[in-house]
Amino acid sequence: MKKRVIVHGDKEVQALRYAANCMDFGVSLSLTVAFNEMTTAYITLRDNKRAFRHKVKQLANLADKQSEIIITKIMSVMQNKKFYDVYSDNVIDLANNDISQFRNGIKNTLEQHGIHDAAMLAQCETARVLLKIAAEHFKSVLEQTKEKYKCRIPYAFEEFNCENVFATWDAMCELLYEGHETVNLNVESCNDAFANVVSKLINGTYIDECFKFAQAECPDFTDNDIKVID
Repeated sequence: MKKRVIVHGDKEVQALRYAANCMDFGVSLSLTVAFNEMTTAYITLRDNKRAFRHKVKQLANLADKQSEIIITKIMSVMQNKKFYDVYSDNVIDLANNDISQFRNGIKNTLEQHGIHDAAMLAQCETARVLLKIAAEHFKSVLEQTKEKYKCRIPYAFEEFNCENVFATWDAMCELLYEGHETVNLNVESCNDAFANVVSKLINGTYIDECFKFAQAECPDFTDNDIKVID
């Protein structure tokens, strides 16, 4: 990440360094899988002319634009854009089976209740959940950093905050689900798959493999540290 930030003292530098690593190598992966799932859901929804209309269409289009803005902002501060692209994109393949298991759990539960368009709705719901995970991951990093270093966190990472995308997509989903039977997704298959996805994203399970891929593509890139300029 390449940006200039004003800090006050060594403790804030340490906090900034810690938070930057968490954002670059952790939150970035949560965002990538969430936006990838949302894009797929958006395309699937857009192809359903019966569902993709009126306010649902407006909100889905807005969420898509909001996500593009976030991606552009993140890329604008990346010192090595190729490294970041390779690093973040690889999580899509690494997490595919875990996310598919979660999505299929939702789909199967909806189908058991005779819900029409179960596959599309499961895709939209999976995207909603992943966006929520990414938004909470962002907030948790800031909270952990404040707790760890007992100081303020410089305003430096807002490009990783997808709360607005989640809020828009969440509102769209609520409208999309209107008219359908209420289905309890709090079942073992969904819960286990959800816990697995959350654990791997928050605990950094995918980080080593993503980093390995990125290093292979960009072997000369090693400059990823916070520099202090008086």
